[in-house]
Amino acid sequence: MCLRIVLLIVLLFAVTVYSELLVQQKVTIGVLALRGKDQCIKQWESTATYLSSKIEGTTFSIIPLTFDEVCNKSKTDSLDFFLVNPAYYVRLERSRGVLRIATMVNKDNSEQISQFGGVIFTRHNRDDIQTIQDIKKKSFMAVSSGSFGGWYAAKREFLERGIVPEDHFSSILFGQSHDSVVHAIFKGTVDAGTIRTGILEAMEKEGIYDTDSFKIINAQDSHFPFAHSTKLYPEWPFAASSKTDNELAKKVVIALLAIPDTAEALKTAQIAGWTIPGNYNEVANCLKSVKAPPFEHWGEISVRALFIQYGIWVILFLVFSVLLLLYSGVRLVKKIRKSSNENRKLQGISWEYLLYSSASFMTGSFVLMLFSALQKIMAGYSLKPKGFTIPFIFGGVAGFIIGTLFSYQIRQKNRISRQLEELRTGKELLHNSAKMEAIGQLASGVAHDFNNALGAIMGAVELLKTDTLSKDEQREYFELILTAGGRAADLTKKLLLFARKGNKASSTVNCAKIVEDTVALLKHTINKNITVSVENRAIQTSVIGDDSLLQNAIMNMGINASHAMPDGGVLTFTLENLELDAEYCSVSPFEIIPGEYLEISIRDTGTGMPPEILSRIFEPFFTTKEAGKGTGLGMAAVYGTVQEHNGAITVYSEVGAGTVFHVYLPVTAETVRREITSEPKGTGSGTILVIDDEELIRITASAMLRSLGYKVILATNGLEGVNTFAETKEEIDLIILDMIMPVMGGRESFAKLREIDPTIPIVIASGFAKEEDMAALKTQGANGFLNKPFRRAELAEMVGTAMTRMR
Repeated sequence: MCLRIVLLIVLLFAVTVYSELLVQQKVTIGVLALRGKDQCIKQWESTATYLSSKIEGTTFSIIPLTFDEVCNKSKTDSLDFFLVNPAYYVRLERSRGVLRIATMVNKDNSEQISQFGGVIFTRHNRDDIQTIQDIKKKSFMAVSSGSFGGWYAAKREFLERGIVPEDHFSSILFGQSHDSVVHAIFKGTVDAGTIRTGILEAMEKEGIYDTDSFKIINAQDSHFPFAHSTKLYPEWPFAASSKTDNELAKKVVIALLAIPDTAEALKTAQIAGWTIPGNYNEVANCLKSVKAPPFEHWGEISVRALFIQYGIWVILFLVFSVLLLLYSGVRLVKKIRKSSNENRKLQGISWEYLLYSSASFMTGSFVLMLFSALQKIMAGYSLKPKGFTIPFIFGGVAGFIIGTLFSYQIRQKNRISRQLEELRTGKELLHNSAKMEAIGQLASGVAHDFNNALGAIMGAVELLKTDTLSKDEQREYFELILTAGGRAADLTKKLLLFARKGNKASSTVNCAKIVEDTVALLKHTINKNITVSVENRAIQTSVIGDDSLLQNAIMNMGINASHAMPDGGVLTFTLENLELDAEYCSVSPFEIIPGEYLEISIRDTGTGMPPEILSRIFEPFFTTKEAGKGTGLGMAAVYGTVQEHNGAITVYSEVGAGTVFHVYLPVTAETVRREITSEPKGTGSGTILVIDDEELIRITASAMLRSLGYKVILATNGLEGVNTFAETKEEIDLIILDMIMPVMGGRESFAKLREIDPTIPIVIASGFAKEEDMAALKTQGANGFLNKPFRRAELAEMVGTAMTRMR
């Protein structure tokens, strides 16, 4: 009996553990195995463990990939993220749509670096090899034909010096790992070789080789801490695949950027951390120089290259011609069968049919015309050259001209459609890349102030638990908790609004509030030596637009201004109303119309910009920052946002005197819904069903509602709430429904509640819900929306408003 009980307990425990494992989202990271698969897992497994611990409900795992496996579709189709060298990233970006979300930062003692290059080296006693030119007619080993630091970077240096490795080296071998190349050079198996920077120094720390055992060829003299022979390029990117959920990618970015310096993941990976995505244009230039994938045919104009680019149109044209040929044949047979005149001659129908076929075929092919004529002969007609030759030639030429024009029109139409789609996609990527660049800088500041708010709340609660405080002191600490909680809630809402991704949502927005919210975020982000202020002199501040895009634009300008004041300064945001007349609008490069505008000025006291930089400030990918420290997308995204809002932007700057941006947005007479700040007046009556899986929310919402005079029934998930309502629907006057719950979510619960009673008022409460879910519930008749955390006054007004719609 005891044995059975023990076995039952073990079985229940196993089922519980297994069920918990099933709900975990499995996330895979494909990592290029530089030094073998075992070393790869050893190096990066701690990073997977760190991400699993930081992102709830996920289990990350490392999938080591050889150089050949990285671009193997069957091997990588199921991967969620990639950590590969820049060459493979550019290749995957173009062919598979992967998007970089962070760039690796390496370390050398106390110095952090986000660049790397190639090392060309030989054994220290090879006196016959002193320069790159001396490697001619020698054997050479690289890591792999697809390795960037271990081949492409060095090959570019050779080609720029007139050395074609395939022609000038006695042999080229590939070791498939950096360690193999180093071993081969040390043993004298090959004369010279190349690996990426940092490998020799790492092997010296591991006690494998002394760097003095090797000689660096074409050594570069720079501040870079590792020996190198080539140009420097941005470090490895951490990239998301095209199928990866955007919310998951955001969580991974925040986790990587916030990783502590003492984390085990950094120690085992032997890196310093992660930073915002670098600019990989120079990597693409290198690949073009060596004609490496995906630029194998860069600069070539050949029949093969033309066919690769336009071959699809040839195939489509041939398919279209065959289909038209079949269609024309059927029409011709029907015509002949309907003819009742036995004396009808070929010349009597040749003009009609040949003109018809040349217009309908759109191909102009003499072969098709001949096929039509043979059909007539087979049907019993005689072929008379005099009556057929002239129409045949005329029809063929006419058909050729018409078909060519028709084909050209189709090609042009499709090309324009494709370009428009690429433009729309590129604009979205521009906004999101610029947003990702800014959000990395926001994360640390927001986390700092969020922790401060939590610290204040926890400290006040600890003091309130003691019995030594007077009532006035208790009231003071209660106010402190409310204030700190409100600040934390505001930070969360602002960060969610800033990070939101999706189609442009046009609505009436208050630009004054957007500027104030942005300044609040900036104060947590930029140098504390910079004084930030807002001067609102405008009477009308409402515009039609997307609040997220506008905040993103203002944030980017604020961050750029802070970069121009490394030693501190003054950053001022000014709002004013002004009238733009027809003369100004006619000379503006923007398509704006005369009328009343809101002017938002962003003025700094920074270093300013010279004319040659000022003239290119809005160009995509143009940046004055060091490689790896900016993508050059921020101001281009600002320019695009202003255009989308039918506005204009100007900039004035002087070196040493600072910079000022002027943004002009057309105002609207519509107003924005007011915020509820006052205490509720009076009390209510009725019974309210609260459905929420979070116990703390149920406790506080229940207490608030009872203090307002309502009776409350509680349910811990959607299914329980639906069953409770089905049993007690006659007692319940209103439902407050959470969106994200286990067992049954908000949308499904809403539908089932409406099935039971289509008229019951339902208020949706959520801290963060998908926009499509909220939009769907709004169209289905939700009676109101409460954003968590909510105050008692907000709850009172929302419930009171919804109760007026009672049955």
